[in-house]
Amino acid sequence: MKITQAFFILTALTLASVQCGGPNVNSDVLSLMLKFRIQSFDPVESTDETSEYVLGLLHRRLFSQSVDGKTIHDLVVLERVTPNGLVLNLVQNAKFQNGESLTAADVVYSLQRLQNSGRQSWVLEDISAVKEVSTYSVLLEFFPQRRPVLSVLRAKLSLPKCGIYSSKAHKKDNSFVGAGRYIASQNTAAQLKLTRTTQPGKNIVFSILPDEAGRYFSFARDKLDIYEASGIFRFLPWDQNNFVEHKLHSSVVAYAAIVPAQDSELNREEIRRAINARFPREELCRGTLLNACLAAEYPVPEIFAAPPSVSVFEQNKKILLKNTENVTIFTPPDRERQTVAVVLAEVLEQMGFKASIQTLDLPAMIQANNKKVPGIYLLKWMADYPHAENFLKPLFHSSNAGPGGNRSWTIDAELDAAIENMGEDPQKIQKVQELIQKKSPWIFIGFWSNYFRVRKNLPLARESRIALWSPDLIP
Repeated sequence: MKITQAFFILTALTLASVQCGGPNVNSDVLSLMLKFRIQSFDPVESTDETSEYVLGLLHRRLFSQSVDGKTIHDLVVLERVTPNGLVLNLVQNAKFQNGESLTAADVVYSLQRLQNSGRQSWVLEDISAVKEVSTYSVLLEFFPQRRPVLSVLRAKLSLPKCGIYSSKAHKKDNSFVGAGRYIASQNTAAQLKLTRTTQPGKNIVFSILPDEAGRYFSFARDKLDIYEASGIFRFLPWDQNNFVEHKLHSSVVAYAAIVPAQDSELNREEIRRAINARFPREELCRGTLLNACLAAEYPVPEIFAAPPSVSVFEQNKKILLKNTENVTIFTPPDRERQTVAVVLAEVLEQMGFKASIQTLDLPAMIQANNKKVPGIYLLKWMADYPHAENFLKPLFHSSNAGPGGNRSWTIDAELDAAIENMGEDPQKIQKVQELIQKKSPWIFIGFWSNYFRVRKNLPLARESRIALWSPDLIP
């Protein structure tokens, strides 16, 4: 789970549709970008967007995701539900990059490390144990009287942090030898190179470009095959003869998490609803942000769940404070969220608050939120897997309060019960969204739009549902 700027949506989906012709016709290299250097090659430590994407190319998992967001088999060839769990039969010809055969022992070892990892253990929270049944068969044991939603479990098992690596190699020297089609052959502060090891295909060179201007000028100088255009750089000149622009469906929610002080009026649901009622999200997203965000007053994109049937905000629109109160708005330095902060400050002051804006880099802002410093935090959330549950449980369940994803620190038994009982029922999921509207732990903004300039001979999947990462998606 993560709050992220979400670049790798594009790279994974593009790789899923790369044809044999290269960015430069005779080149065998695909030139992409990452915003940050990979922090760890340990799948259990893959908590940032860079690590998650790269590790998805180095390791196979039990399941993976298709371009249209469906969970499909990767290392699994057959699955069988039993009274006490899920038995998975594995492919018998999978090899690690060192030539070893991948067996059930490696699956058990990798997933048990994940189970015991603390922060990342949420991925397997519905599984009591992972057991080896035979050389090529494993059992995911369920808790008594508690069966997970299988579609959600499969989706979680497709995450890069569920990558399967050689247990022998890790026990020997703590190395991570994967079974993917790539190995990391070079990793410096400026560049990461992935070399193809199985089947014909391109090598991948990632330039590490943390600065937006640097990313734009690398693209403008023909050093990138794909460029995520954002902010003011969306409107700068670009080579339309050789590149096309795509706008993808976004899995990124932009929102403002409310963390009230103990005696703050922001503790009142009706006040939070009143802020949402007054916040001009439609005008802001369409006009000021120039469609960089699709306005919404609910947390789950419509491709995953129906929106609330009615809005509860309008009835609270005229509520004003009785006394002036100071509120700090915390925002990263990017132009869009700076703009949102100014608009939000105006709304708060119209209601009787006294608002101030504090600009922090993202790590510092997250650190303040982790410490529960009172204020309103302008954040984004990208779902780890394509399911409504991943927009609801991490972001609103009490068990994830704070660093777990619930950045508004919401503790609410009624909301917890609704989330736990919704399962796959569309109506129950819709009711959860309506309940979230009523309680308004957020100021809802919308779903972030992603604009990408892609070399014409690298067709991008236009109707993709969500960010995807899977070795199976790469030809």
